[in-house]
Order: sequence, then C-alpha cells, then structure tokens
Amino acid sequence: YIATRGAGGWSSEDVTPLESYTGAVCTSHSNAVPAYSDELTKALVSVGHDSRASEAGGGELGVQECNAEGLQVVPGEPVGYQNLLLRDNMTGTYQLVNTPPSGVTPADAHFQGASADLSHVVFSELAPLTAEAPAPAVGGPEALYEWDEGVLRLLSVLPDGSPAQGSLAENGSPAISADGSRIIFASGG
Repeated sequence: YIATRGAGGWSSEDVTPLESYTGAVCTSHSNAVPAYSDELTKALVSVGHDSRASEAGGGELGVQECNAEGLQVVPGEPVGYQNLLLRDNMTGTYQLVNTPPSGVTPADAHFQGASADLSHVVFSELAPLTAEAPAPAVGGPEALYEWDEGVLRLLSVLPDGSPAQGSLAENGSPAISADGSRIIFASGG
C-alpha cells in the first residue's frame, strides 16, 4: 500500500493490481513489488507468476487456474507469464516494461535491478525482445535487458557490438548507478 497525507488526512491505496481468484487451487498471491523509486512516486510490480502458461505442465499448481479469465492490467500484457509493470503512484496507472515484439512468443520477465528513480529497469527474459537479442535456447541463459523510460534495449552487448548472455555484476556494490547512466554486467565469467 501507498499512504498519502492530504488536506483531509491520511488515505491509502493498493499498489498491486487486483488478482483473479477463480481457480479452485489458486491459493497464493502472485503479485509482488520488488522496487520503489526513491521518492515513492513509482513502483515496479511483478504480476502473473501463478498463471504459469510459461511452464510445461502448468507449473507448480499443476493446472493453469490463476487468471483463468486471461485478465490484463495493461493492453499488450502477455497473459500467462510473469510480467513487470511500472506503476505511477501519482496517477495509479501502469506501464508494461517487458513488451514482446509482434510475433515473439513471450517468456517470464525477472527483475534484476533499477535506478533510484526507476527510470531504468534491468530484467532478464528468455524471449528475444529486441532484434539483436540472442536466439533463446530452452533451459539456456536469459538475455539481459534495460528498459529506459519506455525504450527497451539489449543490455548485454560486448564492446565489439556482439550480443552476449549476461547478468548484473554482484560484487557487493550497486551494479546500477543512481541515475541509471551506468550499469555493470558480467558475461562469460
């Protein structure tokens, strides 16, 4: 929840979109908020985890019961996959971060990190979301993407311009600068 104090006192609002609970075995909450902006004006919301179309056999629940109606928070959101949405806490609107291009089979998006103001969001996904992204391999490593205020690009690109599999560097310090202008990733060890 986000609580705000105005002229009339305090009010609160749920940050996560409403979930579908039509499935008899849909007992868990699939939405999560992995990051807030430093001023709490934005929230990054992960949705759709329990509507496991992306897992063979229907996922952990064994059936595709959560979100059986195929509800979308925003137009173009891949139903049955874990998606990342950026919420503007001032307006209550959402924007899809991991937008798949036309003709590309979606995959689950996994949050990796973000700038302090959430203008830059880094995530990994198996689906090729950009033209230069490496071809997906079943069970293979995911590509690393950067969402930069609505512009999506492959992040893991080597100095010679070739795409690579990569992950955010984990050396005890932040891998993303506060303003998102610098991001450190590791590739090939």
